[in-house]
Amino acid sequence: MTIGDVEIIDKIMLTCADVAPLLGFDANSIRLQAREDPSLLGFPVVVAGTRVQIPKEGFLHFMRYGRTVIIQQADELRFEGRGA
Repeated sequence: MTIGDVEIIDKIMLTCADVAPLLGFDANSIRLQAREDPSLLGFPVVVAGTRVQIPKEGFLHFMRYGRTVIIQQADELRFEGRGA
């Protein structure tokens, strides 16, 4: 599977099985990490009970640009890119 394959998936939320081949991890490892500390994954996840879903646009952003940190200063937003 490639990033192009993910782009054409006709759903807004992905499963761990959808993204696992791109990351080179087992889908269950992604599920476990999402439940324990999702911030370490680097992309957004939604955890509801035992279910884990991944917003497609957030995942694609992570795959293209790495982790992005948003820092708010006074009345402006500044974006800083960080490597994955």
